[in-house]
Amino acid sequence: SEAARKLLGISPKTWQNYRDQRLIPFSQIGRKIYVNRADLDAFLRQHRIASIK
Repeated sequence: SEAARKLLGISPKTWQNYRDQRLIPFSQIGRKIYVNRADLDAFLRQHRIASIK
């Protein structure tokens, strides 16, 4: 969870909001949160803003 937040550059509260809104798929076992790297990469691609040429 912390590694995912650092990769995305977001705060703990934003990370919680993303999970609450189901923007990024995750698994939770007990208190531990697991996220697939492929899902994070897909999220970043979907929210990419292209440059203007």
